[in-house]
Amino acid sequence: NNFIFLEKRGNNKRGKVWKAYKNGDEDELVALKINKYNADLIGPVSTVGFMTSVISNKNQDLMQKKKHDEEVKLEKYSTFREAFLHYSLQSDLFLDLKSIFLGKQRGELFMELPFYEYDLEYGIIEFEEEIELYHIKSILYQVLLAVATLHNAEV
Repeated sequence: NNFIFLEKRGNNKRGKVWKAYKNGDEDELVALKINKYNADLIGPVSTVGFMTSVISNKNQDLMQKKKHDEEVKLEKYSTFREAFLHYSLQSDLFLDLKSIFLGKQRGELFMELPFYEYDLEYGIIEFEEEIELYHIKSILYQVLLAVATLHNAEV
């Protein structure tokens, strides 16, 4: 896929979120989250091969490996955890992961997600209207549903 990056919409510890057109189609807006990871710890790998290897490993395996191996696997888990959760947790409470792919530069992982004009942080900070109690209750209810879903999935 080819994407036309329009504007940066968010920034967090692991990466940035961009508003983009997919395949140059102005009718298909997507959000691209670019996660950064230490490519030297992981080495060259295909997305499918990497996902297969990480999904098949158990947490118990981490304790049985040498310290370096533990660092490598922990890097894999922390870097790709969000993508795996999107991939494995099919729920209306979470954004659908449309695709995942490695970037052209080493250490970049792209997650293609549906684009929404506003996120919760933007809505709270940017809207000048006071947030009503029913909005707060609705947000808290949705957060609790999401936490319950994660708990049930043993995340």
